[in-house]
Amino acid sequence: MRLTVNLEDDLGRDVRRLAEVQGISMSRLAGEAFAEYVRQLRRREFGQRVLDMAGRVVVAENADAVLEEGRREDVERGGDDARI
Repeated sequence: MRLTVNLEDDLGRDVRRLAEVQGISMSRLAGEAFAEYVRQLRRREFGQRVLDMAGRVVVAENADAVLEEGRREDVERGGDDARI
């Protein structure tokens, strides 16, 4: 899919520099960044659903970090990183 975005000059320079350092195109870098952003949103939504099912209404500000730490520990123990 083709997508055009406008970035502030400073961010655009940072993105261009990062893509050069990584040896990838700006398009690929943007695609990877969007994919990561979507993954994080899905994980937050999943975490919220889990907490809601547990009867908890208010989510602690660090809930995402706690869930992510648990996922990392699971992966380090050899578990599968669940796709959300």
